[in-house]
Amino acid sequence: MQQEYDAVLGNMSAQHHYNQFGISIVEGLLFGKHCVAAISGVGKVASAFTSQYLIALYQPIFVVFTGVAGALNPVYQIGDIVIARDSVQHDMDGRGLGFPRGEVPYSGLRFFTSDITLLAIAEKTVCAHCVHIGRVLTGDQFITNKEQTTYRYMLDELQGDAVDMEGASVAYICKKYETPFILVRTISDKANNDAPENFEAFLPEVVGNSLAVIQQILFNSHN
Repeated sequence: MQQEYDAVLGNMSAQHHYNQFGISIVEGLLFGKHCVAAISGVGKVASAFTSQYLIALYQPIFVVFTGVAGALNPVYQIGDIVIARDSVQHDMDGRGLGFPRGEVPYSGLRFFTSDITLLAIAEKTVCAHCVHIGRVLTGDQFITNKEQTTYRYMLDELQGDAVDMEGASVAYICKKYETPFILVRTISDKANNDAPENFEAFLPEVVGNSLAVIQQILFNSHN
């Protein structure tokens, strides 16, 4: 998100700025490590395009993807951090062809796991909120009515803890490039009818959480 990107810039030295295909990109030193940051764009297509372009261009050692998600797990509270154990596209539905919901037909790809080393580092992040490990569901919808019967599959079938619009698509690209990946989300809403109202109010907490996890990973990774 723009606010996260601005916060990264505020902590980055030796900056070099680029704009390619409408993607804002900055390269520099972040918490002592050489990093590239960009705004992914909203939705699966935009985020997949951005991540594919950056990975092909920079060949990063690992990818950290931050942002927001709606809570499916009733334990999760607004402002909490969820670090994805794995992620799946909840709107990928090839059941008519005999594939389980979430599996990309003919690929064998369904659940995308986060890198275990990065996850072990990230879950030790110290912040004002709870840090959870869970499953993030991804789809091209902003969910505001998870209670509807239409969305029961998110809990009953896919056993999701949170829902976003980009995570699994970026995980898919990282899987293809064999690039270690971790997905980090701040709970901005409860995926219910209060979601649009809550979203703007909690952006400062999103920024703080994202920076805390990024700093934790960069300070403690050996690369």
